[in-house]
Amino acid sequence: SQLSSAATAVMAGVLLYWYGHKEGHEEFTHHHCVFHAMLPLLLACTPCGKSFSIDRMMKLRSGVPEIETGPLWGIFLFKLHVSVVYLFSAYDKMTPAWYDGHRLEQMTMYLYTGSYFPAIPGMEIDRGRELVHTLSCIFGTLTIAAELTIGLGIWYKATRNTVFALGVALHGSMY
Repeated sequence: SQLSSAATAVMAGVLLYWYGHKEGHEEFTHHHCVFHAMLPLLLACTPCGKSFSIDRMMKLRSGVPEIETGPLWGIFLFKLHVSVVYLFSAYDKMTPAWYDGHRLEQMTMYLYTGSYFPAIPGMEIDRGRELVHTLSCIFGTLTIAAELTIGLGIWYKATRNTVFALGVALHGSMY
């Protein structure tokens, strides 16, 4: 409902301000965190409380069916929101450090392998470094291409299902 969306928007804003700016947790000030905190606010501005809500379920149980019509401008806001997040993520990655694979290598070492490159069985250490670097270059370029495709493809009905599958694959590959 609009009330729960508004309450969620207030809580997201308080958490974003408190942890991100007042407490100084830098990860709460990233663009995607700000955009995720804005989603409930956008939802509160739409005529929500229809098909997939508890309000609708309660009306159906009471035997009062309601015709589901209404303005679709909220869908435009969500498409714009998703498009902006992906396009600016791609723009942010358009640096030599990302294209050259150095940024992905740094993330791999920080998150998975520590200060050493992973030992690949049956491979010399230099060949393993070359392989990791080559894969980082390939996946870095593919990530930018995927984010650009999602950011632009969401606007076209013919590409929406493909873009959705690409988004699931992109985010699934990160974990």
